[in-house]
Amino acid sequence: MFQMLAFKNGACLKDNTKLVSIKKDGDQGLKVAASNGENFWGKKYVVVVGDWMRNLVKTVCGIELPIQPLEANVCYWRIKDGHEVEYAIGNNFRCSLAMDIRTFLAHYHWSTRDLLK
Repeated sequence: MFQMLAFKNGACLKDNTKLVSIKKDGDQGLKVAASNGENFWGKKYVVVVGDWMRNLVKTVCGIELPIQPLEANVCYWRIKDGHEVEYAIGNNFRCSLAMDIRTFLAHYHWSTRDLLK
């Protein structure tokens, strides 16, 4: 859902891309450089970081933060090109996920269309 809304509003998603610098680019926004040589320019970014966050903050801001990465379970799948409409908000995609916060066990539920009415 959030991925579709982001794409609809012009977002670009880059998986497994390590950032090496974030710099102001005049009044136009920010320039973000990745370790693979890619550069990105934009006014707004959402940076979801990995274990390299401490180094990025030190490089960008010049400060050391006492950040300790933690492992977390993330459920995510990429929608294949040409199938985006099938997973759109209004098309009753039949999957849900429930997380038990006491045990951190995930329960996946697949419904039939009749159960969604």
